[in-house]
This record gives sequence, structure tokens and C-alpha cells, in this order.
Amino acid sequence: MRDGDPVDLIIVGGGIVGSLAAWRAVRAGLTVRWFDPQPGNGASRAAAGMLAPTFEAAFGERDLMRLNVGSAALWPKLVSDLASETGCDLQLRQAGTLTVAFDSGDLTEARRVHDLHEEWGLSSAVLTTSGVRQRLSIVGSRVAGGLWAAHDHSVNPRRVISSLVTAVAARGVAADRRHVVSLLTEYSGSTTTVSGVLLSDGSTVQAERVLVAAGWESGELLGRIPGLVVPTRPVKGEVVRLDASGLPWLDIGYTVRGLVQGRPIYLVPRPGGEIVIGATTVELPDDREMTAGGLFALLRDARAIVPGIDEAPVRELMARARPGTPDNLPLIGRVGDGSLLVATGHYRHGILLAALTDHYVNLLLRGDELPAEARVCDPNRFSLAARVPIPDCGDQPAIELPTHPRSI
Repeated sequence: MRDGDPVDLIIVGGGIVGSLAAWRAVRAGLTVRWFDPQPGNGASRAAAGMLAPTFEAAFGERDLMRLNVGSAALWPKLVSDLASETGCDLQLRQAGTLTVAFDSGDLTEARRVHDLHEEWGLSSAVLTTSGVRQRLSIVGSRVAGGLWAAHDHSVNPRRVISSLVTAVAARGVAADRRHVVSLLTEYSGSTTTVSGVLLSDGSTVQAERVLVAAGWESGELLGRIPGLVVPTRPVKGEVVRLDASGLPWLDIGYTVRGLVQGRPIYLVPRPGGEIVIGATTVELPDDREMTAGGLFALLRDARAIVPGIDEAPVRELMARARPGTPDNLPLIGRVGDGSLLVATGHYRHGILLAALTDHYVNLLLRGDELPAEARVCDPNRFSLAARVPIPDCGDQPAIELPTHPRSI
């Protein structure tokens, strides 16, 4: 397809969100141009893939919790659909998640989290030290107790994105490696229309609609539209990958999260012996550099929970920046006259929220309105021009989604 040919949809961003949008759009028969200089090589590549709405629940983030729970429920169907089309094992592991409290202070915090779960209708169980050892015999000698969440699972994001890229390519669309410099915009009074994109080589591509799903860089691209404020920022995270394939006794079986003197840590196992350890959270630019301090902190706390990792070879060190927002909620919805769509700002929950974001983007592409609970994701909420308060969803019921969301 030539640059001069207008299309139905331009997608900016090749992470989990942009890849899912490309897959849905081409399956629906839309003409698509998809841009990312390094598809699948941003925050999604570093992600461990925890689908953990229970243990991701945080005080003061009830709206986010509801989104996480709703999205986790959609993941099995998404995996089934994608695996059926591509034949790829996406390594969806539905085995539960264990949280280990290192000392008495950590156990006190774990119990506070459990109380929050009960208040919000989430399911977790408090474990004694012996209860933790029954579930993880190779746990360290110093353990005060823990929590168990049977409904927190994991998936392999790299396999998901690889499958999506393959599925989209099979329908004739490949990610264009040119960089999108700016959006082509027209203004009529207070209404903004986006008609395409300007590329790094000076060429332009026209489209009926443009979806911006470019992670933390979305804010820079969208911030050039007068009156629109999209304050995404890079929040650096560092991850270590170990190879325990030659250490069968180190198969931990399910995701293990830890609290070590107040510091969170996780170990996510993969079939074949990989163990993903993460992740630091640092308000720094996306320099993609693993620091000595970050590496030390991850291994120090991970080995406090599972000392046996000392014997596993290190296979990869990676640092990527997540797209943070001031309220930790994503930005999903229409801007202006509806020609511009936004799906970004997922922060630490990009993989977990990908299934729900996929559902919402599907609705947007069909021309439907988003459900009431999606109002907290309104991409206009930080804009100076958006003076209408977003309704408080505090008393709303849990998210209700169709079991089999209709295609576009």
C-alpha cells in the first residue's frame, strides 16, 4: 500500500495494545497502516505478564481494581481466539499466585492487603509460615507467612505479541518502521479533526481515524493538539531473566510475589525454565540501561524469597519505561470529533489491562459508546478544556462485559 492511499485506520504503536488493535481491525476488513520503529520492543517486551487483579489492588485505586478484574476475566477467551488462529502456545498459566512475607512487618502489611481484598470482594487467603512452605518448599529460611490468590495468573507477553504480528502479517499488514512525527490536524471552532500522520521521512498518510497507542511517547505526540493534555510520562522498570531449565528442583510452579522489608518483588516462571524477576520502579527517562543498583536490588530481594536462584544462569537484563499517568488510570477513548482514538497510559498494568483495552477499542472502531465504567479512562480528563467532572464510580457494580465480545 502506497503512502498516498488513504486508509480506514492508522495505528501508532506496536506494543500489546497497538498489536491487538491491528489484529482486530484487519480481521474486521478495515484497511490499516501500522507504525512503530521497533514493534514489540517497548514496555511490553520487558513485562512479566502477570494477570493479577487481586495482588495488583492498591489502596485508593478502586476504579483501577475494577478495570483489572474485568480485564483478567477476558484474557482466557483472548488467548483461545489468538491461539486458534496462529497455533501458538501463549503460555497462559492459571495456577494462582503466592505472596511471601519476609518478616513480621511484611506480614502485617500482607494482612492489611488481605483486609482490602475482603472489603472490595476479592479472593485471597492468609497463610501461616507452614502454609507458605507447603505451597513452595524451596522458600527461604526466613518467612513470616503470606497470602494465596487462586485467581491471579500469568501469560507470556512476548509470545502474545509475536502471535499478533504473525496474524496481522498473514492478512497483509506489517508494521511500518518509520517514526510518526506528528498528527495531521484540522480545527473548526473547538472541534479537532485528525486526518492522518506525518512521518520521519517527510511523507504523509491519510486515514479516516488514527489510534495513538504509543506508550509513554503518546503524550508528546498528542500534546501538540491545542487544548489537549495527555500527561503520560516514562517510569523506568528493570527486569532480570534467569534460566532454570537445568535445575528442575527450581520449578516454582506459579507466580511468587514477595514483600521483603517493605520492598515488593516477583518471580514469574515460564514453561521451559525461564524465571522473570522484577521490577524496579524509577521516575527516570527511557534510557533502556540496566543499573547496578537495580540489578542488586532485584537479586537481593528475590533470593531472600527463593535462595536457590543463586544457581541459575542470568540470560537477560532489560530496562524499559512504562507509560505512567497522574492517577495511574489508562487513557482510552475518543478525542475531538472521533477521528482521533487514544489507548495508552496503562502504567504497570499494560498486559493485564490489554484484554479490556482491546474490548474498548473494538467498541470505538465500531462506532459504539464505551460503557459507564470506562469514563474513568477518558483521555480528555486532564485537558484544560475538559471542565465537566468525571462521575464518581465509587458505588457502581463490578464491570459487566459480554462473554464473547462482538467483533467490529
